[in-house]
Amino acid sequence: MAGKILEIKEQVNASLHDTSKPWTKCFEEAEKKSGIDRLYIFVGLLGIVGAWLVFGFAAQLVCNFVGFVYPAYASMKALESKTKDDDTKWLTYWVVFACFSVAEFFSEIIVGWFPLYWLIKFSAFELQSVDPSLLLKCDRL
Repeated sequence: MAGKILEIKEQVNASLHDTSKPWTKCFEEAEKKSGIDRLYIFVGLLGIVGAWLVFGFAAQLVCNFVGFVYPAYASMKALESKTKDDDTKWLTYWVVFACFSVAEFFSEIIVGWFPLYWLIKFSAFELQSVDPSLLLKCDRL
């Protein structure tokens, strides 16, 4: 299990250093200004967002906003690429995201009873949007 956690840590660290990703420059700048490794900055941001989604105001808005911004950017990049596989991946993401949004609209009272709902939705959608294989690796932990 420790080996799998280290493998996921290395994948996240590689993604944070990958210059083709849109967030690399932000984390590089934060790392330079603070002197803190970008992996720790990322983990700290995840902790803040996670706490906000459980205890904070407007958790639905934060969850849906974050679930929209990067996927929208990646979808535009996918449309500009010549391969069809990434188009299919992002079309599937948007269909599932829309289904969840419609279901949440009709079950808002029920969703309000589950304080961890927005955190779970955020985790599932963001892992799926950044790297679909991460969800499979988390299931094996």
